[in-house]
Amino acid sequence: MRTSVSIAVVLLAGTMASVAAAAPLTNGNLLVVEAGPGFGTNSALNNRATAVAWRELTTGGAAVQSFNLNTGIAGARLTLGGSSTSEGYTASNGGFFSLAGYDTDASGATTATSVTARTVAHLDASGNITWNSVTGSSGSSIRSAVTADASGANTWTGSSNGIGNNGTAINGSNIRNVNIFNGQLMYSTQSLAAGPRGIYAFSGLPNAAATATAIINMDATVPSGTTGPAATPLPVDFHIAGTVAYVADERSAANGGGLFRFDLNTNTGQWQYSYTLNAGLTAGLRSIAIGTDGFIYATDALASSNNIVRVADTGAGSAFSIISTAGTNRVFRGIEVIPTPGAAAMLGLGGLLAARRRRA
Repeated sequence: MRTSVSIAVVLLAGTMASVAAAAPLTNGNLLVVEAGPGFGTNSALNNRATAVAWRELTTGGAAVQSFNLNTGIAGARLTLGGSSTSEGYTASNGGFFSLAGYDTDASGATTATSVTARTVAHLDASGNITWNSVTGSSGSSIRSAVTADASGANTWTGSSNGIGNNGTAINGSNIRNVNIFNGQLMYSTQSLAAGPRGIYAFSGLPNAAATATAIINMDATVPSGTTGPAATPLPVDFHIAGTVAYVADERSAANGGGLFRFDLNTNTGQWQYSYTLNAGLTAGLRSIAIGTDGFIYATDALASSNNIVRVADTGAGSAFSIISTAGTNRVFRGIEVIPTPGAAAMLGLGGLLAARRRRA
């Protein structure tokens, strides 16, 4: 079911409260998912349902506006597990930003149970939010979502049970992030159950069971023992920009994590590892996005009070800098760049490959 709610009026615990109407999104700004505060001791983040908001920020980290999803309206609310670091990726396609979570209040209930309904929120460029209820990830951690059209009829979700399309099982792999790039559904995985860890692509946009092909094999890209991702990689988000691809790895920089650059060998059609960017990082990366200003933006993998960082890729020694830090008992999760209508924009998978993508 698809539900529309105006951000100009928010219902909290059955009471109507007027707030300032949401403004349209600004092209080139950042849109980041923030969760918190939690319901643990002293409001620390734990596995219980936690309030969530999309935050619009400038590329310098200044706050612009917020879209709070803890509305208190059944069927039109969304929370995440506070300590579930695999949840909260946001994807952009077809003029919508999508975010998957739980249709329950931020009241301290646990999330990953069969009795908690799953939902997807979609934010458009005008600041309107709609929700779809989804099935197929009951009892699992729902992590990401992307939609192909304004109706939400084709919404793919990624969870620890695999990929589903409104209840239809597409693939049984353990999924981190799903997104659409150049008309193809893609995903990232850290699981070896169905093949190597890395980035996978389907042929087109499947709405029935289908098999995906590994386009970046993180286990075999470079020889083990080198500085590349072969030593137990933990890919989370990705973007591709023409013949250059970036993959975010949530391992610490000391353990080989950071942002991996791959370049396409146009003779073989294979992606080849080039180098890792992790100078200036105090943790690995969780989600990435490509800006319109020459910077790559990312959320780091600290469990709480983490950072939004950015880097200009001018070579292997390029260093990250912090532009914003989440508050106490809060955490940034997925990040995207707000696209320019009609122009090629960036694709995001909440922890895998950074690439320029075309919006549908």
